Amino acid sequence: MRRNTGASSHEDVVSPNLGKRAARGAAITMGGQFVRILVQSIGVVVMARILLPEDFGLLAMVIAIIGVGDILRDFGLSAAAVQAADLSVKQRSNLFWLNTLLGGVIGGIAYLASWSIASLYGDPRLVAITQVLAVTFLFNGIAAQFRANLQRSLAFTSLVVAELAGLTTGVAAGIIGGLAGWGYWALVFQFVINSAVVMTVLGMTSKWLPRGYYRGEETRKFIRFGLDLFGYQLLNYSSKNIDSILIGQQFGATALGYYNRAFQLLTLPLSQIASPLLRVALPVLSKVQADIRTFNIYLAKAQSALLAAMLFLLIALGALAEPAVEIVLGDEWLPTAELFRILSIAGVFQMLSYPILWGYLALGLTRTNLKQALISRPLTIALIIGGALISVEGVAWAYALGNAIAWPIALAFLARTSSVDVRPLFRSSVQILFANAMGGIAAFSITHWAQLDNPWGQIAIGVSVMAGVTAAVILLVPPLRRAYAEVFRSGLKSIRR
Repeated sequence: MRRNTGASSHEDVVSPNLGKRAARGAAITMGGQFVRILVQSIGVVVMARILLPEDFGLLAMVIAIIGVGDILRDFGLSAAAVQAADLSVKQRSNLFWLNTLLGGVIGGIAYLASWSIASLYGDPRLVAITQVLAVTFLFNGIAAQFRANLQRSLAFTSLVVAELAGLTTGVAAGIIGGLAGWGYWALVFQFVINSAVVMTVLGMTSKWLPRGYYRGEETRKFIRFGLDLFGYQLLNYSSKNIDSILIGQQFGATALGYYNRAFQLLTLPLSQIASPLLRVALPVLSKVQADIRTFNIYLAKAQSALLAAMLFLLIALGALAEPAVEIVLGDEWLPTAELFRILSIAGVFQMLSYPILWGYLALGLTRTNLKQALISRPLTIALIIGGALISVEGVAWAYALGNAIAWPIALAFLARTSSVDVRPLFRSSVQILFANAMGGIAAFSITHWAQLDNPWGQIAIGVSVMAGVTAAVILLVPPLRRAYAEVFRSGLKSIRR
């Protein structure tokens, strides 16, 4: 939990094969996430065709409120366990029981709050939905330290297996329930089964079992770390979910269903590719936190690899929103296309912010991270409230603007409070964003000019044009050429290992 801002270098801090293990962990994680995306995409495609927008809206109403309980349940203790330089068996056991207790308490509170949630939206169906979903907090609380233990040990294969098992089982149950005519209950049971399976597999593969609670064992430093991270996560969650609450209240379940599907298409690449890379980045960067020169190198390389892949995907999806929505969800969901295009802008700036968050957490700068969030997140919330007075599209634009403002604020705070050299991070971000934005503009223009009726043809032409224009810009800008060449070499090395 210590803050490291000096430029000292210690040979014993960095294991000679840490870089190889990091690359291998990233390759395993990304491979698992591609499979995860495939499975989840199948679920999204099938469920969108057998359920109504209202069904998705009902679930989104509940998740927008009780989802905050998952932050309370974890309390930042998972990240604290991973980031710590030293963690004893007794401390790990104490953290397990704290997470489990918090999970049980939050689940109980969610259960009791079900009537209030139903009253807020004016829909009695939400009572039973909330009460069933409450059990997931206990499952996730039990799983938290098993996941942290595997992450700390760089056991990424076990993490991938657990999450794929949960997702596959949950999606299968959801599809079966949807085909059987369960309606929104198919979505509810998909969530519950996913959490239960992940908890079980993590416990079986972690090679560690908790013991008793040891009162004499120091755990306050983990709680302090977790408290600051919890504050940040709470602000972040509020800024990401107040839109669903306001749309559900003011425009109803159907409008929220369309918005929720657009948001789901956005979070698919964000949560299934970018977020899991934190599992690799946090333990690896934490191990080199005392050597700021090595830290800067690792962070810059991680950022370049992340942005080179993800910005192309996000901008391509935004530029080709109409054919993408028609292919994935069906033409009856086309009202989500414009919403998704707007939200993809927010996704781009979220992606730019991920490496900054990695830096904060790995250096133990959770208090600084909380301070910058106290500026950016309330501003985003205020913008969303203003947007909700206009329209659903106004909410989406407000969310995108809030994320665009948050990125430079987070970067400035990291520069002021650590020895991380943010200048190459900023330059690389702008350059990669520029190259892909030029490609996205070209793809959007050519597909609207061509006016093809076939969505697959629009995707094929759009992606080809974007790839060609982006590649041309990269070749014309030497720093970009070098950055992409490094990413390509690192990828080849990971595959060969």
